[in-house]
Amino acid sequence: EALGKCGTAVFDKTGTLTAGDISVARFDCDPQTRRQTLQCAAALELASPHPLARALVAYAKAEIGGGFPQAENAAFANGELSGDAFGRHVKIRKAPAQSAAYSASEIVIDGKVSARVFFADTVRPSARKAVERLHSKNIKTAILSGDNRAAVESAARQAGIEKFSANLLPQDKLDAISAAKAAGEFVCMAGDGVNDAPSLAAADTSVAVAGHKNDIAINAARVSILDGDLSKIPALIGFSKSVLNTITANIAFALAVNAAAVALGAFGIISPAGGALLHNITSVAVVANSARLLNKKIV
Repeated sequence: EALGKCGTAVFDKTGTLTAGDISVARFDCDPQTRRQTLQCAAALELASPHPLARALVAYAKAEIGGGFPQAENAAFANGELSGDAFGRHVKIRKAPAQSAAYSASEIVIDGKVSARVFFADTVRPSARKAVERLHSKNIKTAILSGDNRAAVESAARQAGIEKFSANLLPQDKLDAISAAKAAGEFVCMAGDGVNDAPSLAAADTSVAVAGHKNDIAINAARVSILDGDLSKIPALIGFSKSVLNTITANIAFALAVNAAAVALGAFGIISPAGGALLHNITSVAVVANSARLLNKKIV
């Protein structure tokens, strides 16, 4: 029922609208400290399930091999991940990107910026089609992302979404969902990560794009899409509307027949046995009408 009432669909960017197959495009660092910086950063990112974290860990393993245990005292607050690794205090936070094609982070070790990392990602092939179909159903769309504005604007343009917000913390996303609900909008949130979980739980209904099997996002959402195909979101909403229409038709039909049967019985036109038979026929008709949904193609 909730999916069928959806009037606004809100998307996270990284790992939701984008494929999440992120790679490190550039790692700007002093060559003399490059190895140590990669070790510290990878040790800290092991504590995070975020797609950017996975990309940096994979890059570090390819560059220097393994040999970095998970950082101690890892914590995420105020938009940055921090912890202790190899006797150093390490922070990883967002950084301005030089191009809309990239997301960027900077690695801070013992209070000093040691490296900047630029990540490449692509919008899912199904994103634009999904957005177009949502618009055709008069459903508004928006992006809520923690990424930099240039990258979010680029993804929004590729997906065909006009409204977007960037540089958001998880609490900012939650506040935006709450504000939309307070304004009377019925909101469906689509996300994939830990930082989306509060928003997924707060939205009227929600979809986890669970290609990376993030249990927190899956448990917070009402529906999980396991293959990352965003076109399933408008399909589910369309199917939900069909279910609601079928329920409405069944109730109207049953009430009309029962009202007619009561009137006919009151005038003695049908007997009590005939009324009971008519009631059972109505029940069978309602079930048969509902069963048509089993063969309905979800598109």
